Amino acid sequence: QPLVEVPGQYEAGLEPAMEQLAVIDRIAPGVTVVRDAASGATQRRFVLLSDSLTRHTFYLNGPSPLRPHASLSVERLSQLLRLLTRRLLRYRETRRRAVTLALPLSMRINDRGVVLCECDPSETSLA
Repeated sequence: QPLVEVPGQYEAGLEPAMEQLAVIDRIAPGVTVVRDAASGATQRRFVLLSDSLTRHTFYLNGPSPLRPHASLSVERLSQLLRLLTRRLLRYRETRRRAVTLALPLSMRINDRGVVLCECDPSETSLA
């Protein structure tokens, strides 16, 4: 049986310990299709079940007919949010309240613009 790791476990270039790695056990049976009415983009959400009995929700984000190169801006947006977070952390009140701006973890799947993004239901979206 081949072992495939759950995507997005390597943060800041550090490799986690072998006992902390989550390995995909199976894929949950349901796939949800979500359509954005404003842009016409569709997302397919699915759940990966790991060997440690945790659920990892991801969605596939493809190019929409109105914005075919939108997936290229994901890297630029993450750079901008990193810069803004660094700027916010200069102020004492934002450090005290632990205010940070974050994008979901995203990985480009192919050169046509399909992106695999992590979807955490416990986070609040400002979109």
